[in-house]
Amino acid sequence: MSMPSVQDSFAQSLKYETDKQYAAAEEIIRPLADGGDEYAQLRLAWLAYQSGDYKLSAARYQRLVERRPTMVDARLGFTLPLMAQLRWREAAAQAQAVLAVHSGQYMAHIRLLACEEALKQWDVADSHARELAALYPSDADVLILAARAKAGRRDAAEARQAYMNVLLRSPSNQEAQIYLKAHP
Repeated sequence: MSMPSVQDSFAQSLKYETDKQYAAAEEIIRPLADGGDEYAQLRLAWLAYQSGDYKLSAARYQRLVERRPTMVDARLGFTLPLMAQLRWREAAAQAQAVLAVHSGQYMAHIRLLACEEALKQWDVADSHARELAALYPSDADVLILAARAKAGRRDAAEARQAYMNVLLRSPSNQEAQIYLKAHP
């Protein structure tokens, strides 16, 4: 019996993941990861996250970050199990490390804003969201984060306007609809 090709192994792993068979998805690429394939190692960290083993996922991502600190995928991936474990400061540090090298990295900004919100750093989140909204004025997700920061700062007028701006981009956005109904 011949060994599957690298391409076949990844394809099968992805299929198993789609079917939520995370252990099987890991098993098929483990030999590649053990052989030093960084993509396979990233997949193992991701699959642990997907399966809900946040501690294992974080440990796997951390090893990748320690080995190659400039790998954006590893740092961004690392934010996910940290956030799932409510380790907001550590997750924020990973996002900030990405932004220190790639200041416009969208996902790092989004995850950092989520951390700032969770930490109730409303002034920081408001300023950060305002900067990001200037770069992505059509992005309803960015505008939601901006609106939450304004609401967190207890600035009802600005929060209301921010949620109205969300509805201009995404008329069916439930969060904006609920806020505006509760704050006429």
